[in-house]
Amino acid sequence: MVSEFREWLGHHPILVALMFLVYSYGALMSYMTPKLVPNSFLAALEGSHTQIMLAVTAMTYLGITAVYLIYKGRKYYGNRGLEENVPLIWGLSSLAYMVTYIGIILKASNVITMNTELFFFFRSFMILWAAGIAYGLITLRTSRESLRKYITLAITGLSLAWFVWGLFNVGSIKYTMYGFTSFFWVPLTFAFGYFFWTYSGGTGHSGMKWISAGMVYMGSTYLFWAPTHQNFLYEVAFFQYNIAASIILLGMTKLPWKEMSDVERPLDLIFEEDREN
Repeated sequence: MVSEFREWLGHHPILVALMFLVYSYGALMSYMTPKLVPNSFLAALEGSHTQIMLAVTAMTYLGITAVYLIYKGRKYYGNRGLEENVPLIWGLSSLAYMVTYIGIILKASNVITMNTELFFFFRSFMILWAAGIAYGLITLRTSRESLRKYITLAITGLSLAWFVWGLFNVGSIKYTMYGFTSFFWVPLTFAFGYFFWTYSGGTGHSGMKWISAGMVYMGSTYLFWAPTHQNFLYEVAFFQYNIAASIILLGMTKLPWKEMSDVERPLDLIFEEDREN
């Protein structure tokens, strides 16, 4: 098992180097955060109408993505079970992610006070989105059900465990989010981008390249947001996030879902042909 894992790492040096840089950055920011981010910066975010508009825009992109993917899933994958219906899984994941932005809107509108319990509830839907994207990616590549379940459960379980530790043991929303973005969210979005790009080489589908670019862009916006979290820079990063979400939506619409649904495991077949050639 260890030798197989080392061999796998040897085949993906770019991903290994990328993850090393991201985790090094996360370690540095976790150490420097208390010195760089005074609480006065966070107070400036209260009642921000710009934040509400940005959150509504993000919800719009996610909502359109969800409706489009759910439609494609029902149309082309309706004869398969949920575990094989990749567009439906991604559509439901995007729908779940919208709940996070509902929380942002309610807080910015002063409708609710974001205590640790509510923060945990709303942000946990980010984790569901990441788990759903990972599950769909693995489903496209392999029929190994155990691999899909273990990786999806690992993403969900470890992320939730970090939230529970940071929010209810450490008692700091700021600490929790810096750790989550640095050690979970950004590495995951970068990894998603890497694998979408890898798959684009096997399939020739330009949509996967667009999704890859959007995923990396999305992760980069969180890197930009993390060091300062000031009002102006937060809004700039949020705006860039919305651009990333629009790129992902564009990529999803460019994928040939009908063609991909005609075979049991399209990526396995394509990569098998590459090995034979």
